[in-house]
Amino acid sequence: MRAEERQLRAVVIGAAPEPRGAELIGKDDFIAVCDGGLEYAQSQELSFEMLVGDFDSYTGALPEGGFELIRLPCEKDDTDIGFAVRTLLARGFREFLLLGAAGGRLDHTLGNLAVAGGVAEAGGICTICGAAPGEMIYVFRDRALELTPASGAYVSLFPLGAKTAAVTLEGFKYPLRHGRLSALSTLGVSNEFAPAGSPDARVPARIIAERGTVVAVVNYPVS
Repeated sequence: MRAEERQLRAVVIGAAPEPRGAELIGKDDFIAVCDGGLEYAQSQELSFEMLVGDFDSYTGALPEGGFELIRLPCEKDDTDIGFAVRTLLARGFREFLLLGAAGGRLDHTLGNLAVAGGVAEAGGICTICGAAPGEMIYVFRDRALELTPASGAYVSLFPLGAKTAAVTLEGFKYPLRHGRLSALSTLGVSNEFAPAGSPDARVPARIIAERGTVVAVVNYPVS
């Protein structure tokens, strides 16, 4: 299926340990499962439309029928998630949600950030459900990301794929206007939403990526 047939978001499920975020999936989302991510999809009783992998991290019997199966060789120049996302980008999808894509092996988490950067370069936006409860990661460029303020949340920003990125922050405790984020600095770590009623409060708060690709890590409080 191509994205233009239904204006869909693509959900790609990977095999990171202790995945979460099934509740974020909408009824109209296109779901692609990668290799060991099949265990999570089955545990959540998710119906999916694509299954991708070399199946080195899934040892059970594969389900049959009702989805597109793409078998990959074990020796390849891409990860299963990377292949799935590139395939769906070619089919017109520009909004992605990655589950089971953070935590566990650091190299895979960094690889999935690179995949998300490719989505941003293609004009899309990629959201990764983080490994920690309440953690969401957004990767985007040339657009504004709107967030609902939450007391006790932390928002950290980093450039991706370049030494710097330029951003404007509205609705934050530490606002920024046409500021520069450096890949060699921790300036963007642990911002907060502006308290309600303060001069800088805004609903929704906005992160405007003016130049370069931005990674926004939001840690919402968990009760």
